[in-house]
Amino acid sequence: MLRSLSRTFIIFKLYRGRLILSQILLLISAATSIGVATLIQKIINQGIIEKNLDVIVNTGLWMAALALIGGLCMAATAGLAVFFAQGVAFGLRKYAYDKIQTFSFANFDVLRTGNILVRLSSDVNYVMMAILYLVMLVLYAPFMVLVALTLTIIFAPSML
Repeated sequence: MLRSLSRTFIIFKLYRGRLILSQILLLISAATSIGVATLIQKIINQGIIEKNLDVIVNTGLWMAALALIGGLCMAATAGLAVFFAQGVAFGLRKYAYDKIQTFSFANFDVLRTGNILVRLSSDVNYVMMAILYLVMLVLYAPFMVLVALTLTIIFAPSML
């Protein structure tokens, strides 16, 4: 089991840069989401309650800019995650196909070639989708918690 897992991490090494970049962009996206929520507080407290239209407009523009940056970062994260998942799937498919090539003809008498290849493609596609969702979604919530905690420490340390 660990040996198989270590082989999978070898495949990950080929695409490590894109994985790291996608996670940095995911962190920026999480920060912009929390930033928009923080700016909503400013709009309510300093704009609506005090009836200051300049604060509402300026803060609204900052919110739009943060939303645009967050959306672009999330789109870039999705693109990098797809590239990473496809690359890993390519490596897995190649290694599995190479293993199939080592089978003896007696194995092909028992197992049909078409079934083996369909099963190989299907299983690798499931692994690819799992990796894609892992890269896109698993660290998003922890990043949001990290950014929220950081903002709490900066702006309201008495709440800790």
